[in-house]
Amino acid sequence: LHRPLGMSVALRLGVSGLAYCMLAVWLHYKRWHVLFLAGAAWSGAALVFFSILFRMRRGSWVIGKCPQTGRVPLWSVLLWWPFHFANHFVMRSSRLFEKNAPATEVLPGWWVGGHFSSEVGVDWAGVVDLTVECTEHCKTRKYMLLPTWDGTAPSNTSITAAATFLNSCRKDGPVLVHCAFGKGRSVLILCAALVLGKYFPDVDSAFKHVKSKRSCAMQNTQLRVALNTWQDRLAASTSGH
Repeated sequence: LHRPLGMSVALRLGVSGLAYCMLAVWLHYKRWHVLFLAGAAWSGAALVFFSILFRMRRGSWVIGKCPQTGRVPLWSVLLWWPFHFANHFVMRSSRLFEKNAPATEVLPGWWVGGHFSSEVGVDWAGVVDLTVECTEHCKTRKYMLLPTWDGTAPSNTSITAAATFLNSCRKDGPVLVHCAFGKGRSVLILCAALVLGKYFPDVDSAFKHVKSKRSCAMQNTQLRVALNTWQDRLAASTSGH
């Protein structure tokens, strides 16, 4: 029911490899072998580097995404172009073939979605963005960046911060939490926010409701454990008072 951890990296490697095979033919025809070899070496090194970061679940800062605006800077695109190119291709392909809604309203004013949530055209009171590599395009009054690699869970502190942020912004209008595909990380944060806001008694009932509204919602083992751990700590802190 969920993509194995690292599948997006494998797709990026495959896409980059295919692109370079096509480029190699053209460069060979033009006799620009040195240029091709240099580009291929950097592409391989960059993708291996990001594969390692992905597996370690660290280093999201190397992309340089701005925490205030959510924009990926030009220097990052130029430096890490193999990663950005492959990622852009995978995102667009997913949008074309999977047919999931860009974003889904699971309760009045509570939305969850993917990178293309801006297509909904809502003026959000608050947005929580969990993507590392994608520039934010949603129109929002308040913005929180919580960069998290695909398929991995934020820390307990970050989950609480995001859930609190969403409940605060909801007083002023609709809110959105999104990751790349609107399936895992964003669903985790939304469930936590709905429990914190007392819309549901526990994360299991919150997830079942979200799943009923957005069928692609899923939780891999790491996400599920993180959400349950967050709930246990929330219950412990509440009972302590």
